[in-house]
Amino acid sequence: MSNLVQPLTMKEEKEAARFLASQIVCDSVDFRGDWIKKNNWVVVPVESGSHIDEPSALVLSNAFNESKYSSCLGIATEDVGEDYDCYRIHASKEGFLEFSWIRGSFNFGIIAPSGAVAVLLTVEDYCLVGGDRHFVSTAVGGNILGARKRFLDFAEGHDEMESVRNFLVSVARRYETLDNC
Repeated sequence: MSNLVQPLTMKEEKEAARFLASQIVCDSVDFRGDWIKKNNWVVVPVESGSHIDEPSALVLSNAFNESKYSSCLGIATEDVGEDYDCYRIHASKEGFLEFSWIRGSFNFGIIAPSGAVAVLLTVEDYCLVGGDRHFVSTAVGGNILGARKRFLDFAEGHDEMESVRNFLVSVARRYETLDNC
């Protein structure tokens, strides 16, 4: 592991990170509706087959940097063991790519230390981008409504089982109704 991704080692720091994640995330692959409403978040689901690829890493680093975050927290949203659940990530393309390579087969939140913005990485073929309009717009490549449409098209055209398709469509619909886009 390089200095771009560092495991949190202090007990208090890990507890604070876990607590923050518990306020924002529920059921390991979903943002909490009460958090979204309380913080006036916009949330957009985005297709994501392998967590973070190179183009995604670049737009994420731009989004975090424009929001004045040079680092963020990577916090497991499922049980991966206490030694592997909390990280500090340099908010750069290289930092996000390294984190994805290290923890890409698990559900993780990438969360600003303040909790103001977050990206929920899932192993379910999507990620969720949440925060203020500027952050979300930057993180999805510029157009929130276009990103919503791309995800819904992806969900409706999913070739796997009907239950997977229905689940992905429900994700798209859930986040359409939780903000004012």
